[in-house]
Amino acid sequence: MSNAQTARVRVKPSDPRTRSNSILEIPAQSTPAYSSTYFT
Repeated sequence: MSNAQTARVRVKPSDPRTRSNSILEIPAQSTPAYSSTYFT
């Protein structure tokens, strides 16, 4: 499920929230658990 959350960030790069978190978008791909904790 973490993959879906990570993909959602890459799908919506224009989103104001993901836009600011574009830096975290990179490590999120390598660390799915981090991405899951970040969005939750």
